[in-house]
Amino acid sequence: MLLFPLFDREGVGISVKSITFVLIIFTIFAYIFFQVYINNLSKKEANIFFQQMKEKCTYNGTLEEKKYFECIPYFIAQSEGTKKYEIQFKEKIKRNIFSEFGIVPKMIKKGNLLSLFTFSFIHIGIFHLILNMWFLWLLGPNIELILGKFRFLVFYFLVGAIGALLYSFFSPLQEVPLVGSSIAISGLLGAYLILYPKNSIACFLLIILPGRLGKAEVINLPCIYYTIFWFLTQFLYFVLSLEDTAGTFLGHIFGFFVGVILIFIFKKIGPEIKVVHYYR
Repeated sequence: MLLFPLFDREGVGISVKSITFVLIIFTIFAYIFFQVYINNLSKKEANIFFQQMKEKCTYNGTLEEKKYFECIPYFIAQSEGTKKYEIQFKEKIKRNIFSEFGIVPKMIKKGNLLSLFTFSFIHIGIFHLILNMWFLWLLGPNIELILGKFRFLVFYFLVGAIGALLYSFFSPLQEVPLVGSSIAISGLLGAYLILYPKNSIACFLLIILPGRLGKAEVINLPCIYYTIFWFLTQFLYFVLSLEDTAGTFLGHIFGFFVGVILIFIFKKIGPEIKVVHYYR
């Protein structure tokens, strides 16, 4: 079964002047920047590598037969091109970037605290990016309406940082970097549940039963019902996932509860907040 939120029927629309819009644009820009950087650097590294191999494997323009086994990558590149090796360099560069800017518990212990903020802007792929930005577009404007621009921005980063710290504390041996804005957005969902528990969310429902035709429709769900579904799926993914990926869903759960707690604190900071619920 798939239950995917489409839009909040009672929520406010996003404005180009909102912090939510700025966060979305900046996150997309960061993704594009790193993709271009990784592609260019991988090509450069591949060219340097094969220039070194060429110098090692040729003498006066002829191949060095005695170095055949050492030079197999060079021979393959001569016949098939360097694309395959560019991909290998790209994966290596990606891992280095994820380790530097993502959350790795042992690096947090060594003082890499900047990653508590940068990890939210690093995404594994385009689908990961689109999914997170969709939820930010859905949830962000309504919470920003209540908190205001500055408090919303602080709330967003604080939820991500605290959730990442909790993840690091409970997964100290995890070496796979945690990246993406999912923890912060999970916190937004927790805050949204407190502020708008009965707002109606339009969701795409897809049910496929073995040996039967599937059922697909758009349904309206109160926020609290969708949140229960989301929480149960995150818990199941955490229990059933492999060790390397289970920590990701644990981070989502931490982010959700941090958002729930912090929204009560932020409601008491700054101007008095009047939350208006629109029920149907």
